[in-house]
Amino acid sequence: FEESALRRQTRSLRFVVLRAGTLVGFSMHVTLDCGADTPIVSSAREGSSWAIRLVQTARKLPVVPGDTLELDVDIDLEPEKPVYSLQARICKRGNANGFTACGIPVLDSSFQ
Repeated sequence: FEESALRRQTRSLRFVVLRAGTLVGFSMHVTLDCGADTPIVSSAREGSSWAIRLVQTARKLPVVPGDTLELDVDIDLEPEKPVYSLQARICKRGNANGFTACGIPVLDSSFQ
């Protein structure tokens, strides 16, 4: 890997809603994997002193099984304090032909 590629990382994730409810935010945790024989460290593990962050959505949005959540994560490790950016959209389940509405924005957030 080139060092510049490691300093800026982007991922796109897609989640399918399994239960009806109201989307109000995302619970996030940090996992550190240094490879080789080093143990993985994660804030999701019981007893971790790292905080689990709740990122609230811009608005509450009802969801039903079959809706999908598309999440784009961008991490910039260049500054002394890394910058994390999240953008999320919902695609509402429609009839047998697919989705009735896609790309409904629910989150556009950056934090350090």
